Amino acid sequence: MHLLKKIAIVMLLLCGCATACHKREDTIRVVEWPREVEPRLTGATWQRCSGVECGPPGRIAAEVCPELIETHHDALRMLAAQPQCTDRAIEALQGFARRDARALSDIAAAYYLRAKRGGRESELLRALEAALRAVEAMPRDEAARFNLALVQETAGLSGDAIASWDALVAIDRSQWAEEARERLRRLRKPVVSGPWLVQRRKLRAALAAGDRAAVRTLIADFPTPALEELSRTKDPASAKLLDTELSLRLGGEEMRSLHHARGVQSARAHSLNRQSRNFESLSDYNAALEIFVHLRDADMIASTLRARVGIYRAMGQPELAWRESLQALPYAPRVGSTRRRQMVFTEAAETAAILGYARAALLYQDAALRTIQEDAKWISPEDAEEEADLRRFLASARRVRAGIEVRLGWLEDAENDLVEATRLMEKGGSETVALQARMQEVRGQTLLPLNPSGAADAFTSALNAVARDELKSFRASLYAQRAEARRRSGREADAARDLGEALRELREEESRILRDRERGEGENLWSAYFSRFDDTYERLIEQLGSGDGEKAFDYKERSLAYEPLNLILTLDVTPPSFRRLVPRGEPMTLAAIAAELPPGTALLQYAVLKNETHAWIIRRNRATHLAWKLSRAEVERFSELMQRAVRERDANLMHRTSKQVFEALIEKPLAAAGADMGRLVIVPDGAMHGLPFAALYDSKAKEYLIEKAPIELAGSATLYIFSLHRDDAFPPASPSALLIGDPAFDEESDLARGMERLPGALAEVEQIRRAYAPLMPVEVRTGADATFAAMLELARNRTVIHFAGHSMVNEEQPWRSVLLLARSGGDSGAVEAAELVRKLRLDRTRLFVLAACSSAGGLPVGPEGVAPLVRPLIAAGVPAVMGSLWDVEDATAEKLSVSFHRYYGKGSDAAAALQAAQRDMLRNENPGLRSVLAWAPFQVIGHASSPFAPSH
Repeated sequence: MHLLKKIAIVMLLLCGCATACHKREDTIRVVEWPREVEPRLTGATWQRCSGVECGPPGRIAAEVCPELIETHHDALRMLAAQPQCTDRAIEALQGFARRDARALSDIAAAYYLRAKRGGRESELLRALEAALRAVEAMPRDEAARFNLALVQETAGLSGDAIASWDALVAIDRSQWAEEARERLRRLRKPVVSGPWLVQRRKLRAALAAGDRAAVRTLIADFPTPALEELSRTKDPASAKLLDTELSLRLGGEEMRSLHHARGVQSARAHSLNRQSRNFESLSDYNAALEIFVHLRDADMIASTLRARVGIYRAMGQPELAWRESLQALPYAPRVGSTRRRQMVFTEAAETAAILGYARAALLYQDAALRTIQEDAKWISPEDAEEEADLRRFLASARRVRAGIEVRLGWLEDAENDLVEATRLMEKGGSETVALQARMQEVRGQTLLPLNPSGAADAFTSALNAVARDELKSFRASLYAQRAEARRRSGREADAARDLGEALRELREEESRILRDRERGEGENLWSAYFSRFDDTYERLIEQLGSGDGEKAFDYKERSLAYEPLNLILTLDVTPPSFRRLVPRGEPMTLAAIAAELPPGTALLQYAVLKNETHAWIIRRNRATHLAWKLSRAEVERFSELMQRAVRERDANLMHRTSKQVFEALIEKPLAAAGADMGRLVIVPDGAMHGLPFAALYDSKAKEYLIEKAPIELAGSATLYIFSLHRDDAFPPASPSALLIGDPAFDEESDLARGMERLPGALAEVEQIRRAYAPLMPVEVRTGADATFAAMLELARNRTVIHFAGHSMVNEEQPWRSVLLLARSGGDSGAVEAAELVRKLRLDRTRLFVLAACSSAGGLPVGPEGVAPLVRPLIAAGVPAVMGSLWDVEDATAEKLSVSFHRYYGKGSDAAAALQAAQRDMLRNENPGLRSVLAWAPFQVIGHASSPFAPSH
């Protein structure tokens, strides 16, 4: 017996050791398992694979993502088998990469999968940079090489992909190398008969010889370059032959279409830098693109797509620009024109740089340079004009590359490229001047910590390089940076003057842009454009620190309110009392806002900067300014944790995070506000948008924020004051309501695929109708009667509007977020946010309730940061909008909405009615309704009192 016990103990120890060894070893060696996704994951065994997924996962995955991922292997299995947990897998792999370099390659694979699975195309750029880092860390790692080649191929970098596949084949003897060889064969297969410069020389010889068959063959792949050659051909017989063959290649009607489409492109090229014509240009480019696609004209397809890239980028939409680039890049090998092919890569490079992926941008610009250099090999000595063109293209490409190198801090390389660009062109040009200014700015930023005087001199050189009437937002940023350098050098008076100059430059630029603005044209892109000024305003606030809270508030308020305020002031319904507060269209001062706030209201306005957070606590006739060490990255982490809690339906994670957010963001400002607070107004900033403020938990008082006071949100303090004046201006009598429920949307459309009708919405509007029927006239539109035309007609003079239906927030293209209404004639019923801005007029609407999934969620739009489907309603002059931050169950939405309207009908204002409805759910016997995930997403933006006398 004693011996058996000893054996048992030894066995237990051995098992324990084996377990411990296995856990320790997993960070070094990952066990082999069948390949399940297209990229190469550490430990995966090869099998034939096409597309994103290879086949069914090796094991059935749970829907809930685990909170703790213990091993590298577990992270990889989750990545392959649980697509909904891709974000969690990436987060875990980033941790493992700190002790196991092979995880770097797996991170690149994960970004690639996220790009494919989620339609987030810019994740390809992140995958590209991660793959580059992995290969640098492990030059002979086969998985790292495979993933780099795969990402390069997918991202349109065919030349780089060929080199990477070659490098993999040279070191890999496994079946993965066979796949690499297959991909190499496909990439090396010629897509055109030869370079256009060679084809053109042969074409001229064939025309001179009258060789009709040769001409037909030579122009087959290059209709547009051949058409351009026709315009240069002086010999009548040659011109006639080429014209005849082009007509046969295209057809007479198609020939005219091609001429027309190319004319449209040329005419519109001059308007691309004029903001007010961007939409018109896009429309014409779209029409031209249809013609080029029909004609299979790769030159003009690529040219049109890359032109759209530039337009979207100019309008502040780099994600859309990148999407267009990915469509253009596959056409590059088939483009005959050197300039057009080069520009496809250059537009991709500049877009990648703006998105923050400078290393990826450099790959695209290197590809652009190689395009020109390879074509230069085919130029004959007599082609002097072509040689001059290529010199010009090379100079331009080197200037662009210098700009990317400046972003990377590679100033010596940038200077070399600028010197070579100047030599090629024999003069600098405005582009070179701007780049030299940018280089001086980077020098100043480098010198600032140790030599502020030298930094100030560098910023001065940058300012001197840019004319006073050019690049005003750039000049403003330079002034702000020089102010900091001068302040550190002890030159306080000079620093103050520089801050004044920075503000003057910004105001001149903003005023110029808005001078000729027309309401309803490109509202979504106006807001994105104005967000570009945020960086400079942030610098101004940073320089003031906690020393001048009033001026810092003015900077923040202008950055938030100036553009939407301009929009609101175009409304006929804007109250005269509010216009008197903003006579010059400028946002209100801190003192003016404090004077307008009602007694008992506390307004908290935030500015979340890179390394610190500011808050202004405004009460009636008094204000306090706080600044503390809370970085933007920390606030973003809080937001990501809460978003994960919602995705994974994890109420515990939500509750834990809500306590941290309360302590980090709310506790200090709330203490400064004082105990006599009857209403809380929050003006969030940055990643704070989308936080469920009602659910932030005070662990000391053991209560949620919504239990302390009614909560209202606002885009800015000035916009909140507008909502108060607009609400107060409504006539006291004759309220009415419009209730829209369960519209009969087009279930066959791609947009609505997988969506079902909402019978609960019918019950919801019926209960609300019964609650309001004794109080005011109520119009109900449901099913096929709930059309956009009916909404436009009936909504204009309604006091309360309630929409209970489907909405979809488009985070990539916010202005394309939609409300789904019923079809009507040629109207699909899918109403985009941009169309709401253009068409919706709400002259008497006091409150608009968007009882639809994520109606107040999604990517914040514009400097004021409200959600895509809320902004059109605020822009229409509605003082208050209620919506939800995330998707909720139909029955939950019905419960809260009906309760809210009952309280509103009894005389509670919108925020107080929502507070009462949320507190009711918090105390409900049903655990599902008590859950923070059920009641927390609902919020009121702005202020709306009830048109009904309070009942007691």
